[in-house]
Amino acid sequence: MTDQIEAEHILELSKELLGDIELDRLSADKLLLKATRLARLVGSDEIQTWLTFEVHGYSSSNPVSLKYMGLTGRWIDYKEGKGHWGSLGQHAVSIET
Repeated sequence: MTDQIEAEHILELSKELLGDIELDRLSADKLLLKATRLARLVGSDEIQTWLTFEVHGYSSSNPVSLKYMGLTGRWIDYKEGKGHWGSLGQHAVSIET
């Protein structure tokens, strides 16, 4: 892809993802897949890693995981290592029931 075509594709995907979120068109898992694709297209390795944790669950031994546990408000007790370690999909199912 040329740079201009790639930039247009990134912009379109961004708009589509925002619409999907605002209008509740996709499940959490599908939103994460689309967001991961966007992160890959813009070359954001850290965001791709974070989204992988959102898809598969967090890790207590990975610095990026621990950073995003804090940024996303998943800690129950940081000092005790207690938090919401599961995937976003697991939490979405829990909320729905």
